[in-house]
Amino acid sequence: MIEYIDLPVITDKDKSILLEREQYYLNKINPSLNICKTAGSPLGIVRDKMFSVNVSKAKRGKLFVRSIRNVNTTHKVITSETRLKLSSSAEGIIVKIYDDSNNLLYKFPSMASAAKHFGVSYKTISRILKTGISYDNFVYKFEVIAGHPLTIVNKENNYIL
Repeated sequence: MIEYIDLPVITDKDKSILLEREQYYLNKINPSLNICKTAGSPLGIVRDKMFSVNVSKAKRGKLFVRSIRNVNTTHKVITSETRLKLSSSAEGIIVKIYDDSNNLLYKFPSMASAAKHFGVSYKTISRILKTGISYDNFVYKFEVIAGHPLTIVNKENNYIL
């Protein structure tokens, strides 16, 4: 049988006392391994690029559900005709992914399908297109179907075209 224990509720006053004590010891001892100099705050910490890469890889494949602000709102029903009109008016972007030797590994008809394949969000693929920052050892080539120029992003995060 599992026994549940009631934990005490920590109030804002308790939190402020704990942070005050932590700051006291940070100032007094000045530990060399603690890079945070302010208790309860990561402000002032400069992280290297590998930190961002590791966080990105750790979050891959995980879905983040956004909270719904107003539950009482009615949802619009989008008909298949409306979906067809929207998709025909939108510009598609073909995503081609190459390795270091310029061998084509994957070709996706859209950024959404590329994101689904790699287990990341659409915004991640879109961010690679907009900023040129790639978090893995692939070369991304984006081609807009409507005749816009080709965009290529390599693993050093440089735009080639």
